Amino acid sequence: MIYQVHEKHGHHMAITKSEADANEKRGWRTVSEAEFYKREEKNVIEAIVDDLEERYEKKYGKRPHHKMKRETIEAALKDG
Repeated sequence: MIYQVHEKHGHHMAITKSEADANEKRGWRTVSEAEFYKREEKNVIEAIVDDLEERYEKKYGKRPHHKMKRETIEAALKDG
C-alpha cells in the first residue's frame, strides 16, 4: 500500500507504483504510514473541538476564548 495525501483532496491509498507515480504528477504527495494516519487523527480531533466550540457558543452566547483547552471547554459545558 502506498499512502498519499493532497492539500485539497485529502487521503488516498494507491495500490501500484504506477498509480502512485501518476498521482504525484497531479499534486499528490507520498508519505509514510505514520504520517498518513497521524493527519487523519488530527482531522478527527479538530472536528471534536469544532463541535465543542459550537455547543459552548449555544450555551453561553459567545465563542470560547481562543486559548481555552478542549478539557476546559468540556468542563464548562458540564457545569450547569
